[in-house]
Amino acid sequence: MAASVPCFSTALAICALAFSVTTAQAAAPGVPANLPAFEGIWENLSGIHIDRLSTGGVNPLSTGTSDSTVARHFRPVAAPYNAVYAAEYENVRASAARGQPINDPTARCIWPGVPRVIWSPYPVEIILSEGGKRVTFVHEYMSQVRRAYLDGREHPSDLEPSYNGHTIGHWEGQTLVLDTVGLREDTMFTNLGQMHSDALRVQERWRLIDEDLLEAQITMTDPKVFTAPWVTYRLYRRQPTWDIMDYVCEENNREVIVDGVTRNVSAER
Repeated sequence: MAASVPCFSTALAICALAFSVTTAQAAAPGVPANLPAFEGIWENLSGIHIDRLSTGGVNPLSTGTSDSTVARHFRPVAAPYNAVYAAEYENVRASAARGQPINDPTARCIWPGVPRVIWSPYPVEIILSEGGKRVTFVHEYMSQVRRAYLDGREHPSDLEPSYNGHTIGHWEGQTLVLDTVGLREDTMFTNLGQMHSDALRVQERWRLIDEDLLEAQITMTDPKVFTAPWVTYRLYRRQPTWDIMDYVCEENNREVIVDGVTRNVSAER
């Protein structure tokens, strides 16, 4: 009987250790006790462009929102290109003015990627899981899904560039802070042809302005292309009665760009 006591004590110790590990995993450091009400479907109010207004100069917000909040969400901000990329972008704009279509990959149903999908005109559903240690963005546009990991992991050192890159983050109180790297260089910021390199880094800060308005501050840095960070603000309105619908680009891909020339494939059939 006496010999069984140490075994019983050992079992208790093991149980206590297992409980402490489980408790430590459940109580992730930095996760707020009460997660902000981010979950739901959100409508982008700020338009699809950054360096020009894309809402027709109309403020879609209800009354009661401060003028300063309105101003920063609907103020164009030019890309801080260095001399080389500024000249390249001007050439793109000049060609477009002459009627040459911009070779926008999304016209061929290629994913817009991060950060462009963040300000797409279609709704996004935000899902919090694992006790706030994972955030999933389900975008209606191109049926893209982004996953952000808030479990303390770092970016892998051998990232293969992808459209959405690799996103990690953490909570600062009620603000969600995200960091994305490993992005492909063949995507654009908008359909106006703004380009970037494979060194692009996208940092996001999401916070609720009120229960039905969500703000995202997006900071883009690219040492190969920009002379300074490019910062934009996006505003989203909760839409509790909306659903994320199917978006199948292939079924509606009537126009494609081949060798810089737009072709209507439907008319050619």
